[in-house]
Amino acid sequence: MLYIIALMSAALSLYAMGEYTSKLWTLSPSWWMGIVTCCLFSISTIPWLYALRAHGHLSALGPVFTLIGLVICVLMGTFLFEETITSKQIVGLIFALLATFLIY
Repeated sequence: MLYIIALMSAALSLYAMGEYTSKLWTLSPSWWMGIVTCCLFSISTIPWLYALRAHGHLSALGPVFTLIGLVICVLMGTFLFEETITSKQIVGLIFALLATFLIY
């Protein structure tokens, strides 16, 4: 189980870096940042695939990965890029958390 958590953490870290660089690219587009972003997203699939192989259940890992990625994106947008979050979005996050809990 610790192995799966480590792999998911690595995948989510790379995914978060990809999200961060994709936002930087939208603010100041360049070929270099686009390539870095694509590489980060591509590399993030490697630990994800190993975690999936070790756990074996896409129906369990997929929603967890998606939810944590969603929360990371919202937190980055809010705190690093000073985007505002609406009450409607907060309700959506709560429902996503509930849905993931019910699926898992």
